[in-house]
Amino acid sequence: MSLMNNQLIELPRKLRAPCLRTLLLGNNLMEALPDGFLTRLENLMVLDLSDNLHLKSLPSSIGSLKLLVHLNVAGTLLEKLPDSVSNLKRLENFNLAWCTQLKYLPKSERLWCLYVGWWHLGETTTPKMQLDFKANGVHR
Repeated sequence: MSLMNNQLIELPRKLRAPCLRTLLLGNNLMEALPDGFLTRLENLMVLDLSDNLHLKSLPSSIGSLKLLVHLNVAGTLLEKLPDSVSNLKRLENFNLAWCTQLKYLPKSERLWCLYVGWWHLGETTTPKMQLDFKANGVHR
């Protein structure tokens, strides 16, 4: 389902879509996702929240998306990802490009592709973010 480019400020609190596999919410005006919104999307595999220029946080319930493979939060104002992101055992592609406020990335055991855009993943040129390269299986 694509709701991209709709100037959405918020989502309905009571959306139940157990068969939904893809949710594209990019380029809207959301500051946050409603509490519990994601828990009712148990079969979601793709979540795109990119270019929500006011999005500052993700709910801890994001960790309940057990089938999530692709997560795109590029171009948001996220400062920290909830530790529950580490519960996303199937997450393979995680786009964090242009998340210039991001300071912390939780450990992920299965992450295959981490895209951070303009950041150079070097020892001294990774401003504002703590990356545990060995814990995330990333090799320089």
